[in-house]
Amino acid sequence: MAETKQVKPFFVVNPASAAGRTRTRFEQALEVLQAVFPDMGFTYTTAPMDAVQITMDALHKGFNTIIACGGDGTNNEVLNGFMNPEGAPRMPYASLGFFPSGTGGDFGKTIRLPHTPGELVRYIRAGIRRPMDIGHMEYISTRGEHAKRFFLNIMSFGIGGLVDHYVNKAPKVLGGKVSFFIGTLRAMLHYRNLPVRLVLDNEPVYDGPVRLVAVANGRYFGGGMMVAPDAEVDDGLLDVIVFKAMSTWDFMRLSGTIYSGNHIGHPLIDVYRAHTISASGHHGLLIDMDGEEAGSTPVTVRCIRHAVNIIRMPEGESE
Repeated sequence: MAETKQVKPFFVVNPASAAGRTRTRFEQALEVLQAVFPDMGFTYTTAPMDAVQITMDALHKGFNTIIACGGDGTNNEVLNGFMNPEGAPRMPYASLGFFPSGTGGDFGKTIRLPHTPGELVRYIRAGIRRPMDIGHMEYISTRGEHAKRFFLNIMSFGIGGLVDHYVNKAPKVLGGKVSFFIGTLRAMLHYRNLPVRLVLDNEPVYDGPVRLVAVANGRYFGGGMMVAPDAEVDDGLLDVIVFKAMSTWDFMRLSGTIYSGNHIGHPLIDVYRAHTISASGHHGLLIDMDGEEAGSTPVTVRCIRHAVNIIRMPEGESE
């Protein structure tokens, strides 16, 4: 556990997340943070992907604790600035932490994260630094180009990418759960099952139409859906949840059980664990990555075991 004087935190703040509430929450905590961490730094993002370069610059300046302040999309950008292209931290002894305040906030449901200024200070000072897995994917970007990206929580393809499309085009003033629920309903009315060929750890496991395939490091996505209830963030494997072809009505009836994780065991859902996953087919399925629309299949995903030290709430505090 690092002493306060050894911790030099930098906060990457997305002021637009949570319909602007993230900036207010951070500024409410700022006076307390500056009193405890006089050498801290912070920057507000001003455009998509800003957080990647901001994080890289902060690490280059010697900040050893990077805190992402925003939603799952902000977390993803900060992670991609934290890692080098080879899949290792740019600063080997740096830690990555989070002050969640976004539309979905799904990663914070898998591991407990701070929500008040007092919790945030304790989290940075006394939080447990533990190595965590991340995912790396190669895919087709929204511009039609080959792209590579790290993800922290969950990537999915199929209806999940279409949900992101609708959520991110709509106002988010009603909060994450409602925004994703409405986006899911809209996607259900328009999505059609599309064929995909899945290969896990070099073994073909499925070739046929799907509603959704989730590749999970964390457990939750879509504003609180527990799509992968048994996923662990440090086991060196990704959970793969395959929703095979089903009607819109069947998926609507099933969707309520996903919030509780009770969908596992349904005859139209297969569950796997793997280190590498590839998906291909004649149709490009839209990809969701940490709550953001990323591009489309074909995609190859691999788990990078214990890639980054993630800060967790101090021991002794309730989960």
